[in-house]
Amino acid sequence: MKPALESLTFMLLPQTLRLCGLTKEDRPACAHALLKTLFFREEETTFLSFTETEDEISLLLPNNVLSFYSNANLSKFGRWNVIERFKKKSLNEVGVISSLSTPIAQAKVSMLYISTFSSAFIMVEEQNKEKTIQCLHEHKPKFNVIPKLTKQIESNESDHPKQTE
Repeated sequence: MKPALESLTFMLLPQTLRLCGLTKEDRPACAHALLKTLFFREEETTFLSFTETEDEISLLLPNNVLSFYSNANLSKFGRWNVIERFKKKSLNEVGVISSLSTPIAQAKVSMLYISTFSSAFIMVEEQNKEKTIQCLHEHKPKFNVIPKLTKQIESNESDHPKQTE
């Protein structure tokens, strides 16, 4: 049984990310930049991702750290927005990705999905942000927006029952 989208809470994060690729061979040349990105950023970051596979390293980086990689052979692909799905109930949830990805795919939007210990994140290309938010609204989840954004997109609270833990 799929979870109801009504029970999910979302938040649009304020930063735009770049999807970047790095070959294993370029890793030594980027060691300083990677350490600085992961542990010594001057500005707080709401999201970044480092994923390594057998063949490559993929990074989702905020724009404010791209200058660290000026000497690197870093491939950059598009600008991505992050929608955080809050507070997973357990690590054993089943069907959540399907519940989210099906309506988003039907809207013809590609997405990346990354799950952490306590949260999950949907990444969509910047040009598809509004379309994705509209899609989530149409499927009735509560959609929260952090106050720092100049443009707020909120669902009508009266449409949603109060969340209880």
